[in-house]
Amino acid sequence: MSVTHRLAAATALLSTALVLSAHFVWVDTMPAALEKGKTTKVRVGNGHDLAESESPIGLDGTKMVAIAPGGGKTPLTPSVDGKWVTASYAVKESGVHRFVLTQDRGVLSQTTKGYKPGGRDVHPDAKKSMKIWRSASGVAWTSDAKFTGMVALGMPFEMIATASADGITLTVIKNGRPQPKALIARGLPGKDDDEELGTTNDKGQFFYKFPAGFKGPIAFIATVSEPAPKAANYETDNFAATLQLSW
Repeated sequence: MSVTHRLAAATALLSTALVLSAHFVWVDTMPAALEKGKTTKVRVGNGHDLAESESPIGLDGTKMVAIAPGGGKTPLTPSVDGKWVTASYAVKESGVHRFVLTQDRGVLSQTTKGYKPGGRDVHPDAKKSMKIWRSASGVAWTSDAKFTGMVALGMPFEMIATASADGITLTVIKNGRPQPKALIARGLPGKDDDEELGTTNDKGQFFYKFPAGFKGPIAFIATVSEPAPKAANYETDNFAATLQLSW
């Protein structure tokens, strides 16, 4: 079942509900493989299909950083590039590099004219109002390196992974704690929607076994929705995290 088809049921939950969206945001590099001494293009895609960005994300509340194998962080300056948002990154080290986007979208309301900034106090007739925060990580490496895993960065909501011989263990973390019952979905090139896989266990983990002969790229999407604090001008706090891997 696609994420779109579960939207109505997910938003009805009062506990840790699962908010689903047909669109997802991912970060990758072009080319997929990195080369020391070369500059790569870091791309932010937005859409249904991992191979095609449908439109650039808005840059309000957006920050991007590259994390080198040695741990050094390089702030990136994203800009709109056609249907993508892109930034340049000079690869100075061999190994696994991580590219991280965070975006605090604030409070948005779904009105008859689309999503607009502000909550119920601004849009009293909105279909729904929500506060949205998301992160997206892309991981790429040089030919002499292999991806084995990553560490948490202390973001409000993030997804990290540890690789094994036959699959990958995803861990969803919210405010420093493992997040149970986060919905995990998968995005692949050539697919017109993300595919729901299941939910994290009580340790915030989900294991994905790669099909025989699998070759990436692949994106994993984690989503969680919770009731807003009392007296808030919106109904739900929505969180999303994406992890994209390329081979």
